[in-house]
Amino acid sequence: MMFKKAATILLSGVLVFGAYKLISDNQAKADAQLIERAEQCEFQIGKAKKYVSLSPSLIKLINEKVANPKLAQPSAARGYKEGQEYLLISEKFPKLDVTKQIPQVLAVRSKSFDFQNKQVIVSSDCTPESFTVKLGDLYEVFQTVDYY
Repeated sequence: MMFKKAATILLSGVLVFGAYKLISDNQAKADAQLIERAEQCEFQIGKAKKYVSLSPSLIKLINEKVANPKLAQPSAARGYKEGQEYLLISEKFPKLDVTKQIPQVLAVRSKSFDFQNKQVIVSSDCTPESFTVKLGDLYEVFQTVDYY
């Protein structure tokens, strides 16, 4: 009888320790993934800023809110690609969970286009899930209007 109690107590202790170890390992893995996403987000923000710095037209759009009508944007007529990188320039951004800064521009990847409702589902390293943006808030990374 005493052996059964001792074995039960010992087994309970092993199970509690195992559960604690599993939880701490999972937490460490989640923390590492969050740190990696934060680094990727900062990289995407920096890349978007670099793209904008190379385009006088995008700089004017962001600083003066004046859009050159020849700015390249995805459209059914001009062309678009799912999976392509675009610049999101918007007054309203989704909640960016891995950075405290609210960028003026964000590099995003298109997932699907809805031209009838003028919306695009995009993904970003700065958000855990895909989100929907206005088609008019997306711009091509390279603006030929500035060079030709």
